[in-house]
Amino acid sequence: ITGGVKHARVTSQNVKRLTNTTHLTFDPEVGPDLVMTLDLMGFATSAGSACASGSPEPSHVLLAMGIEAERARTSLRVSWGPNPDPGELRALSEALIRLTNQV
Repeated sequence: ITGGVKHARVTSQNVKRLTNTTHLTFDPEVGPDLVMTLDLMGFATSAGSACASGSPEPSHVLLAMGIEAERARTSLRVSWGPNPDPGELRALSEALIRLTNQV
């Protein structure tokens, strides 16, 4: 995803983490509407971290990890089952590339 998605960083990319969950942060200009737009396209994603889901404030966990407040506000959490469909993953990657590179 980060190879083609402008402004994206994978949270905790180089540490051991769950294989079915990915958390990304974006530069502020990507905007807070990314989750809603992806939802309208049929992708189930969430904003922020799991422990702050639904809150407009940046996640205290992301802030404690050293992520800037502006990036924490434009973050995206994606999770899938144990056997993700490669086509769905590709479609999500392509949608993220298209949406974030419009900025």
